Amino acid sequence: MLDPIPLDRLKGNEPLTPEGGHVLEFWQWAFSDLRSNVVRGVLAEYLVARALNADLSRPRVSWDNYDFITAEGWRSRSRHLRTCRVGGNDRRRPSPSHGFEDGMG
Repeated sequence: MLDPIPLDRLKGNEPLTPEGGHVLEFWQWAFSDLRSNVVRGVLAEYLVARALNADLSRPRVSWDNYDFITAEGWRSRSRHLRTCRVGGNDRRRPSPSHGFEDGMG
């Protein structure tokens, strides 16, 4: 079994290409809309981790078995429910038994 390569926490000033561009510039371009479907779940994990005084010095690993470790050493997974959609009129609503259902009829 292979162990994952350890991650170092990025600061934002790391260059991405020899021609220019830095990590911070990428973050600002890609993730400035905190309401987007891609970012919202990660933001929810971050907010829960802060509320539980988790160690945020360890970078998030998306494929890990847990989202963060609390100050007491508990491994935790957080979940969020989609309540809005950016970029259009979303007429689907969450259904506890069937995922998302069409809200048109």
